[in-house]
Amino acid sequence: MVPTPAEVSADRRTFDWYVDKAAQYLMFLGGISAIVFILGIFLFITKEGMGFVFNTMDVREFLLSPAWRPTSDNATFGTFALIVGTASVTGPA
Repeated sequence: MVPTPAEVSADRRTFDWYVDKAAQYLMFLGGISAIVFILGIFLFITKEGMGFVFNTMDVREFLLSPAWRPTSDNATFGTFALIVGTASVTGPA
């Protein structure tokens, strides 16, 4: 059986096909690079914070102290006021 002209032209790779493939690869590359960058940011923040978490942080002070003074000479990182404030806003909502 001889293919019709429509079947023959459907098998040809036109300029539009190449543009579509290029756009497909660029979108894939953009999506993968976004995931890699987010993982890199996560790993960097985790690596930088581990020294504080394992060496400096007092869990009791962190959770129960209302003082939040990260820039003072004697830095204090208390999250109690932040947690209560968040609960008081989101609870009624």
